[in-house]
Amino acid sequence: MSAFEYVSVILAIVIALGIARLLGGIADVIRLRRQLTSKALYLWWCGFLLAVHIGWWFGVWHVLRWAPEFSLLAVFGTFFVPASLYIASRLLVPDVGPAFMSLERRLDEIRVPFLVFVALPWLPGVVLNLASGDTAAAAFLAVIGALALGGIPLSSKRWQLPLVVLMSGIYLIFLVLFRANISDFGP
Repeated sequence: MSAFEYVSVILAIVIALGIARLLGGIADVIRLRRQLTSKALYLWWCGFLLAVHIGWWFGVWHVLRWAPEFSLLAVFGTFFVPASLYIASRLLVPDVGPAFMSLERRLDEIRVPFLVFVALPWLPGVVLNLASGDTAAAAFLAVIGALALGGIPLSSKRWQLPLVVLMSGIYLIFLVLFRANISDFGP
């Protein structure tokens, strides 16, 4: 077993937990759609986080699969991103019950910690891309993280939806420009 295979197991578990949580939240909205308000903002955040989970997994596989070994610091640094994504997903998707039935109030209550955990995963990517000389990728990631932090004081729903739509668009452009090379999966 290679070092990457060994480390990738724990990363895959945490990523899978986040993805499962988000998909379950989307399914709950579909099931309870008639009783819920503010579904659009919630679904955009779920979709954004789902795309980030999958995009990060794709990127980490591409970058780390050739590493012959990992230090404990590298493992913790790599684990930081999926852990932050999972916490953001867990904050966003409540258990079905009173908190879920009042998504608008829930989004207000979790806004600050949620946006902090949405912003945190972008930091390692900014640092690593700057260290490797890829300032264009670092700039995209820095903008997404800064937008997440910039959303903290935005308590109005009227600004939160455009924020997540803008972040999603920038992330989609980032994926197309920097991570969309499917041939990287070849031998």
